[in-house]
Formats: sequence, C-alpha cells, structure tokens
Amino acid sequence: MKKLWLLLGVVVILGLVVCAKPNGAIEVKSTPEGAAVYLDGDDTGKKTNTILADLEPDDYTVKLVLEGYDDWEKDVTVEGGDTVTVEAVLVANAFGALQVNSTPVQGAEIWLDGDSTGVATNAFFDSLAVGSHTLKLKLAEYKDWDTTVTIVKDEIDTVNAVLVLKTGSIQVNSTPTGADIFLDGVDKETVTNALLTDVTLGDHTIKLTLDGYADWDTTVTVNEDETATIDAVLEEAPQEEVELKEDEATPAGFGFKMQAGHRLAVMFTPPSYPFELTQACYVPMGWADDPDNWDEDCYLVFLGPGEEPGTELGRKEAAGYEAMNFNWFDVSDLDITIESGTGSFYFAVENEVNDNPGMALDVGKPSHHVSWMYTVFVGEIDPKWAPFDNISITGWPEETLLGDSCDLILRVKGMIPGGKEVTLTPTVRQSTPYSGSRVTLPADRKYEVLDWRELR
Repeated sequence: MKKLWLLLGVVVILGLVVCAKPNGAIEVKSTPEGAAVYLDGDDTGKKTNTILADLEPDDYTVKLVLEGYDDWEKDVTVEGGDTVTVEAVLVANAFGALQVNSTPVQGAEIWLDGDSTGVATNAFFDSLAVGSHTLKLKLAEYKDWDTTVTIVKDEIDTVNAVLVLKTGSIQVNSTPTGADIFLDGVDKETVTNALLTDVTLGDHTIKLTLDGYADWDTTVTVNEDETATIDAVLEEAPQEEVELKEDEATPAGFGFKMQAGHRLAVMFTPPSYPFELTQACYVPMGWADDPDNWDEDCYLVFLGPGEEPGTELGRKEAAGYEAMNFNWFDVSDLDITIESGTGSFYFAVENEVNDNPGMALDVGKPSHHVSWMYTVFVGEIDPKWAPFDNISITGWPEETLLGDSCDLILRVKGMIPGGKEVTLTPTVRQSTPYSGSRVTLPADRKYEVLDWRELR
C-alpha cells in the first residue's frame, strides 16, 4: 500500500511539471527612441527600444514617458514562451526651431531623421519636436554632410555647414622629368613627377612645359576618390628664328634695363579727326641673365600732346602674355579720345619693378626718331624725359644709332568716325635735331645682348 501511495505522488508531481508554462517577453519600440519604459506603473530602468524579458504569462500595462512628448500606454497580454511587440509613435507636445545654412554654396537638399524635407539651404524650420534629430545635407558635386542636432523647447538652434567638394587626384609623370605643370591654365608651381590632390571632379586640361621641349597637353577625367595617371613623353623642340607677326618691326638683340617708375615712350600723330583709343601693345622680352621675368607687371601710360611727353591722360596695369611678340591690351575703359588738331600724343610703358619687363627695340625701316626715355641720366638727380636722339651710351653698336635706326616697338589702335578701328604705327619724324643738350645713360642701364632662340 505504501508503494502505491508513493507511485501516485510521483505521478502528480510529474503532471505539475509538465503543465507549468514558460515565461514570455515584451519588445518595446518607439518613434522617437529613448522613452522611459514603465510596466504596471513601475519604472523598469530601461529606455526604448528594448526587450522586457522573463515575464510570467499575464496581462500587463506598458507606459512610455519622454520629455516633450505625451505619455503613451497600452495593455498587453504575455503568453508563455512568446514575445509580444508594441510599437509606439509618440506625439510631441513641445517644439523648437532650427536654422540650417550651408557654405560656400546654398541649395543643398535637407534631410531630417532619414527623410527628405523637400527644401534646400538656407532654410528655417519653425516647429520641430524637442529632442535629437539627424540632419543631412546633399548637393551634387559636394560630399554629403551630416550631424545630430538637439532641439530644445522654444529655442532656435543654428547649423552652419561647410560643404566640401568631391575630389580626386591626378598623378602627372613625364619623360624627362622636371616639367612645369599647369592645371586648367593655372601654374601649380610644381614639376613632374607629382601628385595633384583635391582636384574637382570632371574633365581638366593638363599642360607641361620644359625648356628645350615642345609644350605637351592633354585632357583628363577625374573621378571621386580615384587617381588618374598621366605619362607624358616630351619631344625636343626645334629651334626657331624670332619672327614678329605684325607690320615692319624688326627686333634688336639688345635693350634697356629700366628702373621701377621709369618709362620708355613713343610719339604718335593721330588722324585729322577724333581718335578714340581702344588697344595698346608692347613687345616684352627677357634678358640673357634673367630670361624668365619678361611677364612682370607694368603700366601702360598715355601722355598728352606736345613736342615731348606731357600731362598724363590715363594708365592701366598690364602683364605680358607672350615673349617677343605683339601683346595687345584693351584700354577702351580709359575713355581717352585724342581730338583733331591737338598735336601728337605719347604711349609709354612704365616699369613696376627694376629691370623687367624689357621692351623690344625696332631696328627695321623706316627710321622714326620718335622714341623717348624717362630716367635719371648721368649727372642728374631726378628723372627726366629725353629723346633717343639726344642719348649717348658707352659701347652702343655704331651701326645701330639710337633714334637714327633704333626705336621702340610700341603700337596703339583706336576708333575713328564711322566705327572703324585702325592701327597707328609711330610717327615718322625727319632726322632733325631735338632741342636740349645730349645726355648720357648710366652704364648699368645699357643693353644686354640676348640669345633670342633661348627666349622662344
């Protein structure tokens, strides 16, 4: 009998074990996240999104609390071994504002919390729910920009985003190396072989220059975060004779090194009707001991009328763009009109720095006898004007006399009545003596022999 009761007890216990249900769980999610989770009125210490595990099968009340939002609650039933999911969309009851700016360009599309707002920078949002928000800006050719902003009740947060262009790189190699690199016409102040970084996307021109070799150029496409490689083989350049492209000018192999503020000028006689200046040109050159600075800045100065350079009529800064050729510059903005009957006027080039640029001299025919120099001559304290015919120079070639067979290569263009533009060459003046005594040019100003082929 005792054995029977013992057997019945074991059966009952096993039955209870078999019938016991396992615990369940509640997965709690909210938009926005970060809400405190309460279960049956008690703070669980957890924040959404989270899971409340190991709950006995029963009915429960879930409550979410987040500052700036209405409280949210829901009754849920937990079954043994199951996980119940509740998802809450919290309703804001407190708001702030956000100003979104972008530089160096505006027009970037604004995304908040992963969704496009449909507006672009610069923009103002006057009613954003308090709390944290993700902010992203998108603009073609620029890298995406993102951050997190925290909105505070009744306050304005300002975001100033600095957008960065999408870029790639160009590896520029050449044989031989040492060639100057120009990117889209801009000297990069480096030589091959070199890596050009932070290059904007798209097509770009690369030009290589190296003394004694022909210029080399190509077009290259730059992609984001990639490196395009260029391998240039430079060809030796044939030597060329110097040839000017306009009128009868014949360049000489010598010139004057002028000091800053000093000038070389030519006299022009206008037509017998109003002449409105439109363009002016000079022929820049370098020196045998300084061949590369022919493109230094200078002033184009117009002086008016008389038997010698007189009152300044106007000036404009310029820089040469091609050595040993006519470099024309627009001067129409100076609004200079030479009226008929007022006599000759003068066009001068004034150096901004010592020695450069050099001005090419004309030894062609006919002789003009109309070039002038403004400098400090031997025995003088202050600079003054003197015609070439009155200037003596120690060591000047006997067969090339100043003023007799040597003048400056300066030219001007202008509009005449009827809307036609004409070119003026220097006045041809008979070889009659100028008034005034002869002057002597200091030895350090006299000519420097050039090798023209090296300048090309």
